[in-house]
Amino acid sequence: MSTDQLLQRGNAAEQLLDSDVFKQATKDLMDYYIGSILQSNPDDDKGRNAAYFCARALQDLHAVLGQWVAVRDQVITNTEE
Repeated sequence: MSTDQLLQRGNAAEQLLDSDVFKQATKDLMDYYIGSILQSNPDDDKGRNAAYFCARALQDLHAVLGQWVAVRDQVITNTEE
């Protein structure tokens, strides 16, 4: 991936992470998944596992976007030196 692509991807990721709509959507989803876990029956392993893995996927999405921003910042730092 070229330097320009890394910079563009990092900028886009930062804009998405800073977006109020994205923040609210991911918060609502996380609240839903946590609520599903807490409201499930003790013997509903399948349902709890599904909600857990959805919540983890949402966390992974945030982590990847954060990594893209960090890579962009590192590219900028490296080109300034």
